[in-house]
Amino acid sequence: MKKEFVEVHKRLDQCVTKTKFDLAMKQMVTRFEFEDFVQYVHENMVTKRDFMMLIDKMDDVLTEFKHTRANNVLIGPQLCDLDDTVAKHGKRITVLEEKVLR
Repeated sequence: MKKEFVEVHKRLDQCVTKTKFDLAMKQMVTRFEFEDFVQYVHENMVTKRDFMMLIDKMDDVLTEFKHTRANNVLIGPQLCDLDDTVAKHGKRITVLEEKVLR
């Protein structure tokens, strides 16, 4: 008897209830919703042309960055020398001002 009860219980668990059916229906997509989604994907999909435009813009930006970096490499030592010269002039001016004010 207990074995029969277990089998009936298993069979009842497998049956589709209104709750299970409603849950399944919420997870399903209608054909109209699917076609609408496919249309949205086609309208908003990145094309090869879009991708090439992005690559071209990135190439322009990176080329400009490369030129800027090259200029910084060339100008960097000159700026360091100028900073040193300005610092030396600052010290000399301070010494001269102290002599004049005495």
